Amino acid sequence: MPLSKKQLAIYALIVLVIQLSIGFIIYLIFNKWDTRGQFGDMFGFVNALFSGLAFTAVILTLYYQQKEIRHTQEQIELQNMLTTIQSFENTFFNLLDLHNNLITTLKVQTRNGEYIEGRNVFNYLCKMLDNKLTPTIMYPTMTTDYLSVYSDVYADVCLSTTSDIGYYFRNLYHIIKFIKEYPSDSIIKTKYTSIVRAQFSREEYKLLMYNCLNVIGREKFKGLVEEYSLLENMDTRQIPDTVRSLYKPIAFDSKYKEPPP
Repeated sequence: MPLSKKQLAIYALIVLVIQLSIGFIIYLIFNKWDTRGQFGDMFGFVNALFSGLAFTAVILTLYYQQKEIRHTQEQIELQNMLTTIQSFENTFFNLLDLHNNLITTLKVQTRNGEYIEGRNVFNYLCKMLDNKLTPTIMYPTMTTDYLSVYSDVYADVCLSTTSDIGYYFRNLYHIIKFIKEYPSDSIIKTKYTSIVRAQFSREEYKLLMYNCLNVIGREKFKGLVEEYSLLENMDTRQIPDTVRSLYKPIAFDSKYKEPPP
């Protein structure tokens, strides 16, 4: 611990008292001033010793003060880091709660005029996609522009209806983007994107996969889906080869490593 002003004053007073005591003892022992002077010259070493001790005390005080300052700075940095983490997590879980609440408000009107709500919207849209895409998937050709086909069919089924699925994916995109912009390493970011991914149902995986092949999702969201392997836990039976080929392999497998050139 650094020495206080009171402690330094006490130490200085002790040194002064000792020096005065030595001078007084010399005065009493030796009667002649010449003898006193000779002894005093010899005793200069002791005087220098005490001066050195005082200087050492000052150096030690400065050292411990610097050490205390560094410790305080480390504590402040740690507190700032904990505050940043707490602020991020509070916002993250609030966004996740908002997203889950958003699902309960989803609504789509069928061709018969009936309304389907909540998670049932995912089931309905997936069935509509399957009905339109089955011929393309079952009978692939070398000349088919699959990216355009999937983009157009998704737009026809999901974006031209009165559903709120576009709002759902915009909100999901902003959650993943929020994680990406968090100043942390990739391991921590993967942890939070895994929490988001754990919320997906089978139908949500499929809709996300096709959403990112549409011209809107492809522009910004597809790169994040690949970067954080958001389709990793998807049922492989739902992934046509013609769709898989339009994604980087890491989108379905976070452990995938690019082969050496």
